[in-house]
Amino acid sequence: MITVTYAGYDITKYMIVTSLDRGLLPGIEYNTKKVGRSDGEKYVDRSIGRKTIPMGFKLRYDLIKKRRALAEILAQKDPKPLIFSDEPDKCWYAISTGDISVAENNFLGSGEINWIVPDGVSYDVNPRIFSNISIDSAENQVLDPEFRKKDKYYKQWTARLNETNGAHNILGADLSDTNTIADKGEVKYNGFYIMQNSNSTARNLSELKQGDKVWGRVALRIDKALQGDTNGSKSAVAVIQELDYAGGKVLASHEAKPAALNLGNFQNLDIHFTISNPNTKALNLITCLALGSAVSYSKPQFNLGEKLADFAEPTAQLADYVAVTNHGTYKAWPILRATMNGENGLVSVVNPDDGILQFGNAEELDVIEGQRTDKVISIPMRNNASKFELNSPKAKPDYPNYGGNPDTPNKIGGDVDWTTRADVVMPIWPENHDGVWAGPTLYTDIPKNTSNLDTGNFTYRSRFDFEPTKTTSGRLTFTLQNSSLGSIVSCVIRDSSRVREELIVEFSCFDKVQKRLTLDRKEWTGRFWEIQIQRTSDTTVEWKFSKWKAFSGEGIIASKAEVFSATLPEISGVGIDGLCTWFQKWGDDPTNEHALYMTWTDCKFYWDNETTFTNIPNLFDDGDVLEIDVLNRKVFLNGFENFKLHALGNTWERFAVEPGTTTFLPVASSWANIFDFEVELRGAYI
Repeated sequence: MITVTYAGYDITKYMIVTSLDRGLLPGIEYNTKKVGRSDGEKYVDRSIGRKTIPMGFKLRYDLIKKRRALAEILAQKDPKPLIFSDEPDKCWYAISTGDISVAENNFLGSGEINWIVPDGVSYDVNPRIFSNISIDSAENQVLDPEFRKKDKYYKQWTARLNETNGAHNILGADLSDTNTIADKGEVKYNGFYIMQNSNSTARNLSELKQGDKVWGRVALRIDKALQGDTNGSKSAVAVIQELDYAGGKVLASHEAKPAALNLGNFQNLDIHFTISNPNTKALNLITCLALGSAVSYSKPQFNLGEKLADFAEPTAQLADYVAVTNHGTYKAWPILRATMNGENGLVSVVNPDDGILQFGNAEELDVIEGQRTDKVISIPMRNNASKFELNSPKAKPDYPNYGGNPDTPNKIGGDVDWTTRADVVMPIWPENHDGVWAGPTLYTDIPKNTSNLDTGNFTYRSRFDFEPTKTTSGRLTFTLQNSSLGSIVSCVIRDSSRVREELIVEFSCFDKVQKRLTLDRKEWTGRFWEIQIQRTSDTTVEWKFSKWKAFSGEGIIASKAEVFSATLPEISGVGIDGLCTWFQKWGDDPTNEHALYMTWTDCKFYWDNETTFTNIPNLFDDGDVLEIDVLNRKVFLNGFENFKLHALGNTWERFAVEPGTTTFLPVASSWANIFDFEVELRGAYI
């Protein structure tokens, strides 16, 4: 039975494919030209039109649920990858037609999807990588074994340590805290986290053949073992993968695991094997660790030959040109990358078809600003008790003691109600006959950011009901905390009087009030509010209290707002790893007659990476990466699209790679070192 994956979803979980017609050819238009009075016409060229792939299907049982799930997947705004299981290494970029009918009959449904492929061709799922870097196969093939270009080859959650293994650098990773989004969405090796960036370290070895011997070694130190691991084998693994090309299919994996835990000491992991697959043309050494462990690696190496070579950094040779092969049956468009080896003023690429691309202008300056935000908590209070710990000992809310006196602690206790209102959580008050505040807390851990840190800039938002009256009192506290240091930054909304109506808002840091607002209820009417706390730099915090007017995307439209910003040197480098909310009612009120109405609606927490600036002066700097997307005619410098480097006269249309092999010649400034140059190509098929 064929399976179909579209936009990353297996849609055959919801349907059975009954027919599929990919046809023989897409629509082809042949252009000819009449020449003089000669018979017939002269062939000029051809163009490929769009392709339609009809696919019949049936639905069985749960028709409504399946129909809705399919509709959500199929409603894409632009073409997405379409993969059929009988050709798992090929994908079409397709979109479904607007009218997909489903004939329903009791428990059965049938219909047809017409997949529209605008460019009419399919592509390799995995690209091939061609490079001008070559190293003697008997030497160490690891490109950066001393981790000097850590960010190029290794994940951002790894770190080059401030220590050495003898005279050699050490790369470490600490994933002992499992509450992290580091490596989210990345490919794993048998559940282990891979430290290398995807497709960055694999080596194309064109001379590789069946029977060749491969030797590898890496020094491993287990700094913290996975819980229950007695010999290290569950905490770390080193692997050499056989691939059909760099970035391609993994044909075989050869691994080495530690034989002993040996905590805090380096031990060698040795790998030795013989190439048995004739299709192996690339090798990749990866170092891995388990979530819940911390490890360090040093001196990674592998080579071909009769023995393991002495460890050394490779002596890379940069070829004058790169031979690029399109294994498909139709022209394909490459992505070109240049990594600078020192300062450079020009990146140019030439091909035999009179194609030329050149970038770099000494007369222009440009600055591109970028920012990345990761939402790690988004919890609507719709019966989400499993997302929180009730009255947890981990909760360290602001104002733990009444009047600041440890002899009169405010009390954590009671329960919460998830059911009375479907969209909020409400407090259930505990018995309290003392002159202190009391009520339940809800606590949750905050995952670390993509760099596996908890010290970055952040945005925290909570929305809630809080309705002061003349006869009620109460406090609602929102705290961002550190497990070791307690409350770091917080916001308290309170009405401490039972004889007058008050709306008091306090912004605090380390339990010290930085700003107190007494708001006029004639202007601050209603009961629904939003609090926002942001760390905008290492020592700057901004609080914002808003009166709700309307919802808008991730936030609200406020009819009124109070904003306060403070510079707080004491929070420099302090991590935020948890948040808690504390509902509080004053004692001596057994019937809850004076309990103020309060609820919690939802909360969100974002890690805001610091703003980045990419400066494009006269020269490219050492380590700069220029990426050229030929098909879309876009240029990226260090990951950001650049609009200033385009030059008149670039012949983009001449860089389509026809089936077969062509050559690309990289050119740098006459006074500069040639750059590392690679070509990424997905073969195209009619």
